[in-house]
Amino acid sequence: MQNNTTDKELVLQAMREYGRSKAAQLQEASAEMTGTELYAAEDYIPDFVAACAQKNMLKRTAGFVCRSSAGRVVKLLQPYDSTIYTGEPETLPAQWGFVWSTDPYKALPFVAMSTSPYNTGDCCTDGGKVWRSTIDNNVWAPTAYPQGWEEATDTDAPAPGPEPEPEPGEGETGGEDESIPAFVQPTGAHDAYQTGDRVTYNGHIYESTINNNVWSPDTYPQGWKDLGAVEEGTA
Repeated sequence: MQNNTTDKELVLQAMREYGRSKAAQLQEASAEMTGTELYAAEDYIPDFVAACAQKNMLKRTAGFVCRSSAGRVVKLLQPYDSTIYTGEPETLPAQWGFVWSTDPYKALPFVAMSTSPYNTGDCCTDGGKVWRSTIDNNVWAPTAYPQGWEEATDTDAPAPGPEPEPEPGEGETGGEDESIPAFVQPTGAHDAYQTGDRVTYNGHIYESTINNNVWSPDTYPQGWKDLGAVEEGTA
């Protein structure tokens, strides 16, 4: 039997296995890690949506770490049925504890969480600027209580760049003889699909149209381009 596995597929498989190993190690060490350390390792933290799809939060243990769709690192405070309570962690403050980073380059938009206040040194963005808390137990936005914040002048507020546009002619499958791997459900940013990555799924070939894609083609079709049915020898 002909082996259609390509060098690229072997490399991707090895990278995903490495990523899963690092993600498991992070979960074990997360209880002793600071918010700054967790954000520095966020590539190995699973996304909330993917984590829920993989396992009900009722079956996970307290302390499980993931990232909300807004990019905030959260820790599970108490297991709950995520098929009933389907909201993001920001809407379930009793179930999730938020951690913050002192790294201004990891700053995210301010969110008021009485159960997860900002402490001295923690950073956020607000009003187009990056701010650093000067007090503990800070639940006020910088624009609402400037006395509790100082501007982090060593950096500008991070702004997301535009998604890359596909080049003309991309997405054609004719003439290709390399093997296209089957879709594997990512567990986080470390093994997510990037723009241009191709997979086979339910008999079709799909190409990711976005970066950090952790959704299957039928779960989030906007993130994939259907290139047509799989032809013999492509998978």
